[in-house]
Amino acid sequence: MSSTDSHPDQQHITYVGKHEVTYDTDDLMVIRVHGNISVDDARGLALAERKIWANNVAVYLLVIVDKTVSIDSGLLGEIKSLYAGRPPHLSALVGASFTLQTVGSVINRALRMLGRPSSLRFFKDEADARAWFDEERARRAAPDA
Repeated sequence: MSSTDSHPDQQHITYVGKHEVTYDTDDLMVIRVHGNISVDDARGLALAERKIWANNVAVYLLVIVDKTVSIDSGLLGEIKSLYAGRPPHLSALVGASFTLQTVGSVINRALRMLGRPSSLRFFKDEADARAWFDEERARRAAPDA
């Protein structure tokens, strides 16, 4: 299956707490975050993400947040165990507040320090985030990548 093939769960919405999870392609998971992300939610989201880890040189995570998103403080301590074995990872956060951008940057830095290749960018709209993913896929597919 190529990185642009549909994932079997593409049209199926899974809920992790109040958060919606869909898979657009075999390497792209979309999360629509509503409200607080608890440590239990983060564990469930990490398990859901593992569905796209196999057979992918990189995985893409599109996170669309509403204005009321918050993250439990205990989440940072769980990062190492939640993402052990994760392939290189690109995350796009759409609609994140300055506070959430700061926390997301800290989490991304922690992942990189733990040896888990990770990139994070922030976008105002979903189309720009998806365009970044397309650019990254093309870059990674280039012969000299």
